[in-house]
Amino acid sequence: MVEKVREATAKKGAPKDPQVALLEIETVPEEQASTAQRQHVATLLGLGQDAGPPLGITWCHLRQGPHGELVGSCPKRPSDLEAKIGVHVDTKDPSKTEEVFGYVHLKTTDLNLELALALPVGNSTDPANAKEGTGFIPPRRKLAVPVRPRQVHLGDSANDVTANYEWLHQHGAIAVFAYNRRNEHVDETSLLHRGYDRNGTPYAPCGRLCHSNGYDYQTASRQYVCGLPCPPEEQKHCPHRSGVLGY
Repeated sequence: MVEKVREATAKKGAPKDPQVALLEIETVPEEQASTAQRQHVATLLGLGQDAGPPLGITWCHLRQGPHGELVGSCPKRPSDLEAKIGVHVDTKDPSKTEEVFGYVHLKTTDLNLELALALPVGNSTDPANAKEGTGFIPPRRKLAVPVRPRQVHLGDSANDVTANYEWLHQHGAIAVFAYNRRNEHVDETSLLHRGYDRNGTPYAPCGRLCHSNGYDYQTASRQYVCGLPCPPEEQKHCPHRSGVLGY
C-alpha cells in the first residue's frame, strides 16, 4: 500500500526545484527612494553613502546590525515559528490580511478501565480553523461506539463550546473539557462580577468560592455548595439554594 501511494503521488516528468527570490533591487523614482534602503544598496554595491542610486529593495528586509553589518530577513519566512495561526496578504484584497492555518488532527480514543486499555476508535484530519471546537460533534456521530448515559467525554480547550456541552447532555453523557479562557479578564474583580473563577467554579452570592458537591444526573450538571456551616433551619430557607450556576 505504501508503494502504491508513493507511485501515485510521485512527480511526473522532470520537475525543477522552485526558486525563491530572497533579494531584489528595483529602480524607483527619486522622491520614493527610502534613505535607509538607499544607504543599504550603496553598501551592498560598495559605493559611498551619498553615491547610492534611487533604488529600492524588494522581497527582503535589511537592517544594520550592532557592528555595522547588514542583516537580512526573508518576508516569506514567518517571524514567529511557534505561532499556531499566521497571516498573509489577502489574495482577493491586497490591502487586507487573512489568517493562515495548518491542519487539525482529531483522534478519538476509548479508555476501557476494565481492560486497562486505550482503544482508538476514530481518526480524522481536516484543515484547521479558528473554530475547531465545532468539529467535535460530526465525527462523534459517525463512530460505531454510541453515546451512552453517564459516558464521560474528555477534550481539550478547543472543544469548550456551548453546543458540545448541550449535545452531550442531551444524550445523558458528561462533558469534561479543558477551560478556554479566550480573551476574558481574569483579575479578581472581573471573576467575582461574572460569577465563577478560572476553573469554572462558581462563587456564592456572598463571594465565597464554592466547592464540588458531586454530579446531578437529573439536571445533567455538576453541583456546588458554598460550604458555609449555616444552621440546618437556615439552610432549608436559604434564598440561594438553587442558583443558575449550580450552587
